[in-house]
Amino acid sequence: MKNSIKQLNKRVFKTGAILLAVLAVVSFIYNDADAKFLWFGKEKSPREMKADKAVKKLNDLNSAERGKAADELIRLDRKRGLIEIKTALKKEKNSRAKRNMINTLGNSGRADAVPAVKEHLNSSDKGVRLYAACALAMLGDDSGIDELRSVISNAKESRGRRSFAIRSLGGIKTDAAADTLVAVLDDGDFAIRLQAVVSLGRIGTAQALLAVRGMTSDKDERVRNAAENILMRTEK
Repeated sequence: MKNSIKQLNKRVFKTGAILLAVLAVVSFIYNDADAKFLWFGKEKSPREMKADKAVKKLNDLNSAERGKAADELIRLDRKRGLIEIKTALKKEKNSRAKRNMINTLGNSGRADAVPAVKEHLNSSDKGVRLYAACALAMLGDDSGIDELRSVISNAKESRGRRSFAIRSLGGIKTDAAADTLVAVLDDGDFAIRLQAVVSLGRIGTAQALLAVRGMTSDKDERVRNAAENILMRTEK
């Protein structure tokens, strides 16, 4: 009887071990986009197949779908996404889709995306120019700082465009970027001052943090709190 129980336990143990091994392999195949395993008779992993679909969507007739496809592709395969988006961007005519693709390149974190974005700094479309300048700033490139400065300093620009430019400028860790932000710390719109403080905190140079310290006495509590929180983090 004891021998029978031992044999049964061994079988259960072996079966469990086999199941765990199978699950591990399946999980690896599913999550590794570069793995060239057979997946239910297919030579590509699910992630690679999704990336293929995203590439097709870059040529979709719907401009909104083209823009969303860029985000999806860069998430699935950053290296391939950069190549495909740069190619699609050259022939893209729709302003909205073009802005989305440029923004995706800015969020990619890849320095080799800079040349493709720079091409749009001189666009006749002011929306495309701003997105290009912001994308470059997010990549740590200051080529578009003049465009950002012109938007940020223009009180007639919408809050959304100014805030976008200010937020992106935080990616450029230079005193020139800090100077541009310091110039709007007395702006009448608290949201502009608040975003400028946050971006100065991201820049983090001595000059930028000195400006942040000065905002601890701002008339708006939200701005004061943001400045104090930044100083608490940086002075630890």
